[in-house]
Amino acid sequence: MGRTLGIAGTAKNTGKTTTLQAVVRFLRQSGTGVYLTSIGYDGEEVDTVTGLPKPKVVVEEGDMVATALPLLRASPARFTRLEFTGVDCALGPVYSGVATGPGRVVLAGPLSTKDVAVVLRGAPSDRVVLLDGAFSRLAPMVLSDALILATGASRSPDPRRIAAEMEALSAVFGLPEHRNPSGLSLGSAGQERMPSDSDFLHFSEGLFVEGQDQDVTLRVAHVLGLDPNRVAPAPAGSSDGNDVAARPVTGGGQCVRPAVTVQIDGVVNPSVFLSMAEKVGAVVTGNAQDPGSQNPGGAIAGNQVEFVLGHPVHLLLSGDIAEWVGALEKARRRGFRVSLKRRTDLLGFTVNPFRPVYDPIRNAYTALYVDAGAYLQEIRSMTRVRSTDIVYEGTHALESWLVEAGIAAG
Repeated sequence: MGRTLGIAGTAKNTGKTTTLQAVVRFLRQSGTGVYLTSIGYDGEEVDTVTGLPKPKVVVEEGDMVATALPLLRASPARFTRLEFTGVDCALGPVYSGVATGPGRVVLAGPLSTKDVAVVLRGAPSDRVVLLDGAFSRLAPMVLSDALILATGASRSPDPRRIAAEMEALSAVFGLPEHRNPSGLSLGSAGQERMPSDSDFLHFSEGLFVEGQDQDVTLRVAHVLGLDPNRVAPAPAGSSDGNDVAARPVTGGGQCVRPAVTVQIDGVVNPSVFLSMAEKVGAVVTGNAQDPGSQNPGGAIAGNQVEFVLGHPVHLLLSGDIAEWVGALEKARRRGFRVSLKRRTDLLGFTVNPFRPVYDPIRNAYTALYVDAGAYLQEIRSMTRVRSTDIVYEGTHALESWLVEAGIAAG
């Protein structure tokens, strides 16, 4: 299997299919073969909610597609070398095939990450896998090496909200991948545990409901030999202790390894994560302030703990996305290290000014647009996260992202 590029929309009608088509065209032009597939069902001619026409997924001769067999048979493109992927979806068994000519095709695939992985394993190594999926079914995007997100006025006509979400998503996907002293990531074969000179705690059930934050706190305190009941008082001028600052503890000019590494797999909610970080920080700092404790003199809360989260997608499946900016910033101010077991590179955002609006008199949706140039300019004035409108500006920026990521030849 070659590299996998995920393309997802943050809402319906944000231009995901238009982005997908632009990527496919550029890959063809650069001589790169494609393998198109989907998480769930996509590619219908008319939007199931608004009733408005949708862009079509069109393949050319030589393109490879994995979708439900009835959809391959119904496509005017015609397909050869049909092969069962080994999984089914709601519309039937999923087969892969190579297009013998141009034509529209509807993409449909399984919803579970396990089944999507099976479909992807059927992709030849010399093709780029394009994994199409909506934000509401984002979980299997953990399988992608890189991701492009489509957003815009259908998500919100307010550019401030779009910019805030872009900042939050960029912060989550921009977290570093954890590396142990041997240089391998936690996701590498045979490296699921940390070396013996670092205590390792593993939570496999995520961190998204009340009570899980306290469980993490108690286990961290136990490993560090701290009293979980000794909590640092909130500093003057702070009502919640969020302003406790921490600085890196260094040894020989290098940042020392934390006393305990906490790996949290599965869904993580930003509010529960922040609550956990504040509780751990308060316990560690409170014990450090006691001259008789096991951590006397200048031990800073966060420097003793690193939180390793599973994947950026796991951080987006619960809670308000925008809360992650504040949660991560407050955790860092506590001195905590936050990293990922595995990363997916977020290449950028495509922005679509299209905004369907319901007309109660006609009992139908009308296709409206915000001012494309003004909308994009306002978003860019509030964030430096990469974005482009591929209809208004052309596809040059999008193509540069693909070349920079090594997905397409320059």
